[in-house]
Amino acid sequence: MLELTPFSRTEFLRAYQRTEEPVEKARRLVVRSFAGFGSTANRDYITGFRAASKQSGRPHSLDWANIPECLHAVTWRLQGVTIENRCALQIIRQQDTPDTLFYCDPPYLRASRNCSGRQYRFDFGDSHHEDLAAHLRHIKGRAVVSAYPSPLYDRLYAGWRRVTTTALAASNVGSIHRTEVLWMNF
Repeated sequence: MLELTPFSRTEFLRAYQRTEEPVEKARRLVVRSFAGFGSTANRDYITGFRAASKQSGRPHSLDWANIPECLHAVTWRLQGVTIENRCALQIIRQQDTPDTLFYCDPPYLRASRNCSGRQYRFDFGDSHHEDLAAHLRHIKGRAVVSAYPSPLYDRLYAGWRRVTTTALAASNVGSIHRTEVLWMNF
């Protein structure tokens, strides 16, 4: 179905319509994730359509042509992987060992976002970020937390190693440079 899906604004907008058919639901998720900037999978938050790349000069439609083949590689990589769909704090407690590495990429702090509207279906308030940090401070294993820089995170992860880098982030005006931070307890 993806091979027969054109890279078009019409398909992109249609992908936000609800369906209960499982294969079509999956196809629409891929279309929303790839064809929109910001790559949100949330049907309730419509991003802009990635019509053309002003930075690279390469049309996104050429990348779209490779999606079906790439999905085969993703499917192969996920064989033998367990995917959980429950509270992250429960999973951290259950899976915590000295040999465990937790990579945590929670929803961005609301104050650090460059968008209006609801970007995440299941959002985090500051108290959720505080709860996550409190749990991670007491684990036996290792943790990496990624986010945009913020005074709250500097306070929550005080004493952790902090690595800062600049990354390109998608926006409605093309790619923009954003500062990303990793906090590590090792």
